[in-house]
Amino acid sequence: MKLRKLLVVLFVLVCVVSLACFTACKDEGAIDDGSGDQNIDAGNTDNGNNNGDVGDNTGNDNTGDNNQTPDVGGDNTGDNNENPDVGGDNTGDNNETPDVGGDNNETPDIGGDDNGDNGETPDIGGDDNGEEPETPAVVLDSISAVYNGSDITVNGILDSTLIFVTAYYTNETNSAVATFVVGDFDSSVAGVKEVTISYTEGDVTKTTTISVTVVEEELDEPEVVLDSISAVYGGEDIIVGGTLDNALISVTATYSDTNTAPITDFSVTGFDSTTAGEKEVTISYTEGDVTKTTTITITVIEEEPEMETVKIYYYNGSDWTVVNAYVWSEEIGTITPGANSVVVVGSFCDWDVNSGAIMSYNLENSEYYINGLQLSANTELKIAKLDENGVVLTPYWADLKLGEFGVDASVATWAGGDANVVITSDGIYDIYYKVAGDDIGMWIAPAGEAVTPNQGVISTLISEAWPGSAMTAVEGQDGWYYIEVNADAEKVIFNDGVNQTDDLILDGTNYYYNGTEWTDGFNVEEQEPEIPEDPEIPEDPEDPEDPEDPETTAVTIYFKSENNWVSANIYSWVGSTPITTAWPGSAMTSLDDGWFSYTFAEGIVPTNVIFNNGSSQTTDLVYDGTNNYYVFNPTTGAGAWGADENITAPVVEAYTIYYKNVNNWSTVNAYAWVDGAGATAGSWPGTAMTAVGNGWYSITVSLNTTHIIFNNGSGSQTADLVIDGNNLYYNGSSWTNAM
Repeated sequence: MKLRKLLVVLFVLVCVVSLACFTACKDEGAIDDGSGDQNIDAGNTDNGNNNGDVGDNTGNDNTGDNNQTPDVGGDNTGDNNENPDVGGDNTGDNNETPDVGGDNNETPDIGGDDNGDNGETPDIGGDDNGEEPETPAVVLDSISAVYNGSDITVNGILDSTLIFVTAYYTNETNSAVATFVVGDFDSSVAGVKEVTISYTEGDVTKTTTISVTVVEEELDEPEVVLDSISAVYGGEDIIVGGTLDNALISVTATYSDTNTAPITDFSVTGFDSTTAGEKEVTISYTEGDVTKTTTITITVIEEEPEMETVKIYYYNGSDWTVVNAYVWSEEIGTITPGANSVVVVGSFCDWDVNSGAIMSYNLENSEYYINGLQLSANTELKIAKLDENGVVLTPYWADLKLGEFGVDASVATWAGGDANVVITSDGIYDIYYKVAGDDIGMWIAPAGEAVTPNQGVISTLISEAWPGSAMTAVEGQDGWYYIEVNADAEKVIFNDGVNQTDDLILDGTNYYYNGTEWTDGFNVEEQEPEIPEDPEIPEDPEDPEDPEDPETTAVTIYFKSENNWVSANIYSWVGSTPITTAWPGSAMTSLDDGWFSYTFAEGIVPTNVIFNNGSSQTTDLVYDGTNNYYVFNPTTGAGAWGADENITAPVVEAYTIYYKNVNNWSTVNAYAWVDGAGATAGSWPGTAMTAVGNGWYSITVSLNTTHIIFNNGSGSQTADLVIDGNNLYYNGSSWTNAM
């Protein structure tokens, strides 16, 4: 290519030189036609002058001199030997270089830029600069990118080493690019993501995009491994020196997928039975390279001596379909205050009612008492009354009777009001609290012998709860039944759940009860029934007189609990035949001041009775027909029969109180009580009153009732109202003497 251009330049140069020579030769040959001797006008021929002035235009002096030097330079000077005006600049300088470039005075313009500079490089490139031939610039034209990686999981990272970028240039070449810029890549959510790739070379930057797929992470199925174990011991306590039976231990394995499975190939360590106590035993289990442990607690006990037992036998002469034995033992022990208890409390027991001294009740004197209580000087005390739920009623009692006919200050003092009674000196004292009469209040007197308070009969059940444990028929002994019990058993009642024997005492020698007495074996005297002779049939008398029916009297028995039971039952029987309803018996009628009564049908005379309130009871009592009341202390278990003509037909002084239901209550109750002595019309909310018409209701209460509250049992009530015995009609706002 370059050679060709060079040849063209040389050709042009040759042509230019040839043209210049041709022009010069033509100017020298011009002849003046007007004269025969004219010299040639070597300069500018004057074509219009025929006079043959040869010298014109040669020396520019128009002299026509012969031999004038031609005006070669074109400056009309006609100088001798003037060089031809080769350069075209009309200077006619001697030896002037021809004006090849057309710019009059330069080196031939080979390059075509009219400069004609000496030595100018030909303008081969066509940009009129006359420079060396230019090579076109190679620049970045575009890029491409390819991502050769796998899909990326959510929140994963784009590895730029897996992106391959190629650069493309204007000369149709390309090359791999190692350094490029990767734009923002968001892998927070799944999807196809477009990522920008940039590459800069020089001042040229090109971009392209690639697509990268983001996918949710596919979790591999986790390996299921052992997570934990649990163990349970299903055996009994182990005796000192005994061994642990692993077969009684159930072990369960729990795995990482929450499934469970029983296991048997576990190990047991840490069991020590050399001493009694709670023993922690370690259970271990290994699966693969995972080991898990847990612990169980096993109790080791001292060997108990073998319990001595006895068999008790009973002859079922009444042909009961079921035969039970209710068995227990009794001992004197410490008892705690319960429902309706009256208790001396104070600094001697840290004012803890449950540790106070329980008082007994004396029916004859209408007083609570405790004898032989040892107290120190300055001991402070009061008397607390518990309700039917064992909750202390307030205020406490502390009305100490002082003065000439009361307690001497050398024994105790009392400041009155809410003050405590204070014991003056160390000593042993009897304490009383009268609840009726003119001397209501506390009395304290020195005593001779100290006693331990709160001692009473404590029963320990040996059989199952009432009606006891079922007895087993004795093989080969018709009608006989037995039960094997602890030899410590002291009392038993045989029964069928309805009918029963008395409380029978086990004396430790005879264990066969034939229905009437204890014997030393299966001794039941079979008595032949007497067959009476055929009676003589008397002749019918003439108009015999009807004999008068003998007078029969109904038996009424009275009962009182010193703890003021809210209700009482009587269970009575003759021989083995109940004469009341089934246990706990027939409900007794509530009278005044905690008394109850029950009247048997005419002609029925009880022989055995048990008084109870469904949870507490007396022992089996024998009714002798002479005593008509029984007073019982549930705290100590003691009681006594008595006879009193006044109780035989008790006359309870009472009066009727009326209330006007101004609030239109659907139910009207009256809760009445004796100040300091307890309720006289049932526990809260009291007894329902009787409607008597025109919105008035009535209730009859004992004459010693001091206070009353009318209420509806649902939160609405009057204030505590004082009964004065004169005005018995309460109209909703005040007492009046009439409706």
